[in-house]
Order: sequence, then structure tokens, then C-alpha cells
Amino acid sequence: MPIDDGAVRPFTVLFLSNMLREKGVADFIDIAGKVSSEHTDSQFVVAGAESAEYTVAIVEELALTAELGPSTRVLGPIGQDDKWRLLAQADLLIFPSKYKYEAQPLTILESLASGTPVVAYAIGGIVDVLGNQDGSHIVPIGDTRAAADFAISLAKDPLRRMSASNSARFRYKKTYSFATYSARWDQALRESLASD
Repeated sequence: MPIDDGAVRPFTVLFLSNMLREKGVADFIDIAGKVSSEHTDSQFVVAGAESAEYTVAIVEELALTAELGPSTRVLGPIGQDDKWRLLAQADLLIFPSKYKYEAQPLTILESLASGTPVVAYAIGGIVDVLGNQDGSHIVPIGDTRAAADFAISLAKDPLRRMSASNSARFRYKKTYSFATYSARWDQALRESLASD
């Protein structure tokens, strides 16, 4: 959720992954086109390592073809500080991965920790990580319309967006934070020692 300094900002949607076909960068551009046609006060950011098939220039060309124009920034590879800044400023992370071995993407956990809601394809461990909780939404693989509809619903409803942000942060703290991880390991070790 963007930092609230009183300034009016466009609804910001982030893609943060390697720019690969399997990771869904082209699907993200398709989703962005659908969102921007129904919510013109939106901007889209693509960040991640380039690949042979998707360089910054190619993704910028896709954005132009989708008539996204200046509302889209394609950054390419970024550092840790920029990653956390982008997550903090985003209203939504779209993670349209089709990678069949997708497990528990760190980007999704980092997004939840930042209070940034997530919409992702139902593949691999992502379903277990997100479910369809308030701070996230799972859609069928390749269903760019459903992903766009979720994004549009958040863009048009600031209260729902705030609730989704709070739910994302709560879900991270309750399930994935270091404190929770440590407590669960401590409990597992105690139970193991008690059973001996």
C-alpha cells in the first residue's frame, strides 16, 4: 500500500519477477491493458531480470502495443532497496506465473509483508500460500480477465484496498514472519524432545 503523505497517486500495479514467458510478463501487460481501459488513473511497473525472449525494450514494445503508453515503466533488474520501495508503493502485486514448478515465491511473501495485496495464478504452492484471503486473490492460470477484475475492484474501492492491505500484512505476520517461524520451530523441537 503506498505511503500516505497526502499526495494523490494513481493506482499502482507491480510485476516483480524474472521477465520470462513462464513467469507471465506478457500476461501482466494484457492484464494492465484491461485495467487501464476501465480505470484510467492507473500505472504499471515491471521490474525483474531480462531474458533472451523478454528484454526491457521488448516489454516496452508490448506495453505500447497494448496502448499503455506512459502509464507503464519497465525497469528491468533492480536492487534490494528498490524492490522494497516498489513493494511499499504498490497497491497490488500481480504474479501471473505459469511456471509448473512454482513453490513458495519469496516475492509474494515480501509483498504480503509490505501490506501489498496479491493476485496470482493458481499454480504450485501459490495456492497454499495465498488461498483466497482478503489480502489476496487466486485466479485460474491464464485468466487475465479475472486478474484484471480483481485489480479494478481494488482500484475503484479505496476502503477495500485498505482492508486488503491490512489483511495481507496480518496474514504475513500470522503465518510467515520470523517470529512465527521461530515459535513453530521451538514448538516442534519441544514436542520432539518430549516424545523421546
